[in-house]
Amino acid sequence: MKEVLFFLFKALLSNFVYVIFSAVLTFFLYNIVRMSDLFLINSSLQNISIGFFTLTGIWIAYIYPKAILSFASSKKLDGYDDDELNRIQSLVEVVVFSIVILISALMFNLFYALLNPLVLNLEARVYLKILAVFSIFLLFFLQLKMAFQLIISNIDFINDLFITRAKKKASDELFPEQTDNKP
Repeated sequence: MKEVLFFLFKALLSNFVYVIFSAVLTFFLYNIVRMSDLFLINSSLQNISIGFFTLTGIWIAYIYPKAILSFASSKKLDGYDDDELNRIQSLVEVVVFSIVILISALMFNLFYALLNPLVLNLEARVYLKILAVFSIFLLFFLQLKMAFQLIISNIDFINDLFITRAKKKASDELFPEQTDNKP
């Protein structure tokens, strides 16, 4: 449990810059953004999160079966180096943030649908719009970060495949007698 709390704290702390950046952009841009535009962006965020969630789930389930089997059998993750564990952690972070973004996007729609008809005061509507713009900016930047994490993970995976292939090819050239006896 302590590891999970540390993971969440580290994730929140590492994303604090996005909170600040979203607040600054909101301060300067909230008066020119239309709510209809925010709903279009929110819809895109939902769709992208579903795609990330699906893609990352497939990665975790099929690319790392040894980790899944080790977890299921309650064994330690033997045979995994720090790079592989960091890649798994990064993919799990993408899954977690995709779910958070999905839930947040749905809450955005729900709260706007419930609060907008109730808020009659013009000043309160401005604050509601500021909160909406800030939320969308923050979700956008988190989604962008997850996209880059997926890109980096895919590039690292391809790089690992090329390294493994080069090592195997070098080994086959150095020790051809070991590869001749294989069926």
